[in-house]
Amino acid sequence: DAQKLFELVQEGHQAWSCPLAMVIVTVLLLLELGPCILVGMASMFLLVPLVQKVVRTMMTIRKRRVKETDERVEITSAMLRGIKFTKLNHYEEKF
Repeated sequence: DAQKLFELVQEGHQAWSCPLAMVIVTVLLLLELGPCILVGMASMFLLVPLVQKVVRTMMTIRKRRVKETDERVEITSAMLRGIKFTKLNHYEEKF
């Protein structure tokens, strides 16, 4: 799917840049504000597994929604094909 490839290219670099940015910001804040910043940074790092679980749950729900949307689109397309067939062959007077 082209959209997924686009998203991978657009957001794929975050796999390496986000952890690097977190470390750099931690060091800079530590130099500027002192050891009190470690509490906030530790809580941020400890929330990473929770965020991963939430994202996994959201992806599961999204996959389920995509299946249901595909079914709905297929049913709607079949109905529209039937209407088109009926109109093109002038069958509406018989119904």
